[in-house]
Amino acid sequence: MNLLKVVVFVLLVVGSKSHGTQHVMLSCGSGGTEQKGEPGPPGKRGPVGVNGSLGPAGLKGEQGHCDPTCRSEYNVLSEKVQRLERLMEVYELPTSCKQALLMGRNESGIYEIYNTRNRQSLEVYCDQTTDGGGWMVFQRRTDGSENFYRTWAEYRQKFGNLSNEFWLGMENLHSLTSSGLFELRVDLKDCADVWKYAKFSSFSIASEEQLYRLTVSGYSGTAGDSLSYHNNRPFTTKDQDNDSYRTNCAVLEHGAWWYGDCFLSNLNGAYLNCQTSSDQAASWDGFHGTKYSLEYIEMKFRPV
Repeated sequence: MNLLKVVVFVLLVVGSKSHGTQHVMLSCGSGGTEQKGEPGPPGKRGPVGVNGSLGPAGLKGEQGHCDPTCRSEYNVLSEKVQRLERLMEVYELPTSCKQALLMGRNESGIYEIYNTRNRQSLEVYCDQTTDGGGWMVFQRRTDGSENFYRTWAEYRQKFGNLSNEFWLGMENLHSLTSSGLFELRVDLKDCADVWKYAKFSSFSIASEEQLYRLTVSGYSGTAGDSLSYHNNRPFTTKDQDNDSYRTNCAVLEHGAWWYGDCFLSNLNGAYLNCQTSSDQAASWDGFHGTKYSLEYIEMKFRPV
């Protein structure tokens, strides 16, 4: 039987060559079943094909929902970011007009400062030219446009226009002078354009619980000392009588001041356009007496 298989194989080879082909057909076994040889090694990988076209955009998804926990966490994070941003702004603010001057802000005008005592910012007017500059103005009278005959609650807060007539507020004065050493300067002008000043080496304002008591001493200047009489006296307004007189000096003198029995200065008194006949006038005893309504008044302080 083996001999027969060999003969069949030879005939198939010869027959294929006679027809010009190179195919060899192997036929083994009695059933005539063809068998595959071992697979050859894989060929080289072909080049990368061109990218296909971009498909159409998908449908927009539904809007998400933030539950109460999510909202709460977002609010907390938002508040922290806002505090951080504000802290960065505050870090760049001066804490006084004198510090603003040292930072190169040498023009007089309105500045924002940071009050380290109450941790709040505050707009103030800085005098950066008089007597070396660095003065924070807390009172100014120029033309009578602002009413200074006010209540305790009104004097407690800031009122008026920083560019003209204003009062900085007792709470601000206390907060700004309650820590450290400060000096006071009072600039005055009469109706003949004569300027005088009074300067005090020590100045502070106590708390509301202490009735915003004035501490002032160490006079020098040209206007005369008409303020030391008011040292250690509480503040009085038309609706809160803290003076030592038999009646309310604020009502009697149409002002608000650290009255005693009653005053040697009344710079928050009535602005009477240079009149010289009333004790209600905004006056300074050492500069024309208590009946002379001064044309210009400015009170200011700075760190020593």
